[in-house]
Amino acid sequence: MTKYKRNHHIPVFMLNYWTSKPANSPYTGIWVYEIDSRRKYFANAQGSSAYTFAISNDLYIPTIEGERATAMERWFSNLEGTLADFASQTHKHQETLSLNKSEDILKLLAALFALECRSPSMIQQFQTIFASLDTVPRPDELLSHQLALENVINYVNECAARFSLGHMLLLYCEEPKVLLSDRPTFNHSEITHKFFVLTSKVVVALSEEMQGNGFVYRYEEQEQEILDLLNKKIALQAGVWIASTTESQLDQYIPVFDSDEWKKYRYSTKAKPVFESKKGWKIVPDDK
Repeated sequence: MTKYKRNHHIPVFMLNYWTSKPANSPYTGIWVYEIDSRRKYFANAQGSSAYTFAISNDLYIPTIEGERATAMERWFSNLEGTLADFASQTHKHQETLSLNKSEDILKLLAALFALECRSPSMIQQFQTIFASLDTVPRPDELLSHQLALENVINYVNECAARFSLGHMLLLYCEEPKVLLSDRPTFNHSEITHKFFVLTSKVVVALSEEMQGNGFVYRYEEQEQEILDLLNKKIALQAGVWIASTTESQLDQYIPVFDSDEWKKYRYSTKAKPVFESKKGWKIVPDDK
């Protein structure tokens, strides 16, 4: 019998920033709305049943030559540690961040773009593209899954390199009022930055545009009006679920999913595979 590995497509350390413990609840949890089922509930954040809404089976483990390959899962795990440290620093509004060397910056940027690629919808987009290619020798589900995951690594590394001389804005809120969804990254049609939800207080905005002689960052305190706009974009980006620290805030954004704007936006975000990479990656079975 195949033993599946359960993968959280949002890192657990991130989900923890949205938890609370209401007076009438016996456990710590997170307020969640599942879009297709229209189900709102307070999800458990403790023990083996924690965050089940954010779990997929073997999402990052392709089957190659009959063997399950866990290299991709280990790669994500390594970057997750970098992202967790950075999230902790920014959530506390630490003025000087651990970005002293170019390799520190590259690894952080890779961790942010890897967060974008942890979404099941992103991997499915890549998989569908590779399954349709005439150049793929046998475009079956197993091979297209492998190619999609290898492409994720190429995509992340190329994006990190492109943004490594740009700048980063840390959009900060004093109170935990940032929403979270299954797709925690988004673009804005009128702004060149790419946005990454990081914690319940922090949204990262990256730009390739240089502001000085190297990569720079700064905090920007968010007024309520701007926060509302950011949360609206986060809600529009959601494909499967959305989460908040409070039920009242969740209720405020649930009507978004009945709007024509969301129905159009849900399927509009398309990632572009990296077909020709300067440094291609190949996933092989663990025993090879």
